[in-house]
Amino acid sequence: HYSVAHDLNQLQSETEVKYGITDRLTLATTPLFAHSWNDQTTSSAIGVGDLPVELEYRLNEMDRKTGSPSVTFELGMNFPTGAYDRLRTSLDGLGSGAYTAKEGVLLQSLFDTWGNHPLRLRLYGAVFEPLANVSVHDVSVYGTSQGFQGRAAPGISEELGLGVEYGLNQQW
Repeated sequence: HYSVAHDLNQLQSETEVKYGITDRLTLATTPLFAHSWNDQTTSSAIGVGDLPVELEYRLNEMDRKTGSPSVTFELGMNFPTGAYDRLRTSLDGLGSGAYTAKEGVLLQSLFDTWGNHPLRLRLYGAVFEPLANVSVHDVSVYGTSQGFQGRAAPGISEELGLGVEYGLNQQW
C-alpha cells in the first residue's frame, strides 16, 4: 500500500452474463473494459481486465413470508487476461497476471413492504486466492518502474458487501 500523487479517474463497463445450466446451477462471467486518466496522463486505449468465470449453485429458495434467505455458493476462477506489466503507463494496467480462485456465498431475501413495494436485501462475501506468483517486467500494476525484472506475490483478498433494493413500482 502506498499513496499516489494524483487522483485516478476511470470509466468502466461491466456486463454480467449468466447462463442457467439448471434451475439451481448457473455459469457466470463479468468482462471488464475500462479507460483511465489522471491530471498527468491517460491510458493508451480502452483496456480489458481479468476475466472472472464462476459456477453459482443456489442451495435453497428464499421464503417471502418468513424472510428466510436463499443461499447461493460461488466457485470460480479469474483468468489473467488484463494487462499488468510491460505497460506504457501504470494506468494501462487492468489485470493481476495471476490465476485467482474465488470462493463465495450470497444470501438474499425479498420482502413486501408498505404499499406492496418489494425490498430485496443481499449479503455477500468472497475470498480470492492467487494460485501462483507472477513474473513482472518494467512498469506494472505492482508499482514497479521501467527496467524492473522480478516476481510479485499477490495476496489473498476478501470482499464483503450489503445490497438493498427497493421497488418503486412494477417497472422500477
